[in-house]
Amino acid sequence: MKRLLPFLAFFVIWSAFLMWPDMPSVATGAPRQGNTNAQGVFLAFHLEVSDTPRIARLWSSLVAFVELADRYGAKVSLQFSEPWARYVFENNLTSTVLAWEANGHEIALHHHGPTHKFFDGYTDRPDLIRTDGWYATPGVYKGDMAALMAYLDPLAANPIVSAGMSDAATDWPEGVLYYATKAGEDNAKSDLVSVPWQTTYNGSTVTVVTNAGYAIDHLGDAAVTLTDIENALQTATADQILGIVINDMTIESHFDQIEPLFQLLERYHIQARTTRDVVSTYRSTATATPTPASQPFPSIADAT
Repeated sequence: MKRLLPFLAFFVIWSAFLMWPDMPSVATGAPRQGNTNAQGVFLAFHLEVSDTPRIARLWSSLVAFVELADRYGAKVSLQFSEPWARYVFENNLTSTVLAWEANGHEIALHHHGPTHKFFDGYTDRPDLIRTDGWYATPGVYKGDMAALMAYLDPLAANPIVSAGMSDAATDWPEGVLYYATKAGEDNAKSDLVSVPWQTTYNGSTVTVVTNAGYAIDHLGDAAVTLTDIENALQTATADQILGIVINDMTIESHFDQIEPLFQLLERYHIQARTTRDVVSTYRSTATATPTPASQPFPSIADAT
């Protein structure tokens, strides 16, 4: 009997090890499960200013992306620039985009203003259009921001209320409420997590959150990885929002990295929602500290 005692002790310890709540992923090789305290995660898609042949080449990938998001129950803010909207209108695809919106995705604005290298042709300040050196813009001035918003209007049944854009101080469109952007002049991984704050652009009160690029090559070291996102999910507090942005290059060069993102969020029992949904339903907590400091953030009523 004494000889059996060491074996019995080993068996009891090993059985307890296998039954420990966090052990199944280790024993089976399955991905680690987790939870997050983050108040929400939004996913924005910059449909960048581009030429028609490239948009035509990428359209099927965009359709596949939306189908993949639907499979995981993810909702995305599809930020349309004018060239992508033009492709939709010229190819009778408006019903497709309206169906995406009806299924819970957001139709939003993506704008490159007059100081951007790839100016989209619309601005309230045509006198600011750059003509020097690398910034020289070959495009033609097409109209003011009211004209751009009117052009985009048939894409959506609901008003466009969120944006990702340059030149917000001069070009912010009337009626747009939410701005997903970077905190400083340069992109940074720290933009992945923020607490919403309010400020004024072009005479409009705007609620701002930050987002960080995922699988976007030109961002270099500023692009977040799945590891960065998982770390943020683990450390975020209840007053914080995670903002993730992808663009044309993501679906063009790194489509295989999209599903692992959805799977990661699913493992943490949270899924991507639209910018409008996450920000409009945001509720301040006792520990909330707006980042960066501008105006204290009050609760926001849903805008329709």
